[in-house]
Amino acid sequence: MHHTRGRVVRGRPKLFASSIAGLVVALSATAGGQSAPSPASHGRPLAIEDFYRRYAGDALIIDKWFALQASIPEPTTLDRVRGLTAHPAFSPGNPNRVRALIGAFAQGNMTQFNRPDGEGYEFVADKVLALDEKNPQVAARLLSAFKSWRSLESTRRGKAEAALRRVGAAPNLSRDVADIVQRALAASEDAANG
Repeated sequence: MHHTRGRVVRGRPKLFASSIAGLVVALSATAGGQSAPSPASHGRPLAIEDFYRRYAGDALIIDKWFALQASIPEPTTLDRVRGLTAHPAFSPGNPNRVRALIGAFAQGNMTQFNRPDGEGYEFVADKVLALDEKNPQVAARLLSAFKSWRSLESTRRGKAEAALRRVGAAPNLSRDVADIVQRALAASEDAANG
């Protein structure tokens, strides 16, 4: 049983998400906090789209809608986030949307940002490079997700470092992004030489 709008509803909570709290409950129930999709997660797209239709006019709630989807700790999340970058409500020119989607993925979804295949790092590095010319402060903020890369196990650490080096090698980096890359890599070189 699930409580929604002061009444008890039997069945699937995802169809009764009528508030942001309801969406959080529905996503939590369907995600099950697992690293792989649960049987209940198959109904999640209905809840997500229903919620979007209801609240499409409220920018703050839609930012949360993006962030919640980017934070689901399952293997399909990176593909979902990539797809959401093409959603009509997402604009790379809107810093709040970028932080809500890309930032939530990079800083709030450690299992998928730090995927063993390195695709999380590559995705964020691509977004940092794309944003740097237009909004270097947001790009630098996204890049700060790499701050603990040196503490990763060796395979992930190597992939994170490669993504940082790729960003650092890009021509015409903003001062903001270049500073973060240089400090991150200098700390690595200091540790190697120390």
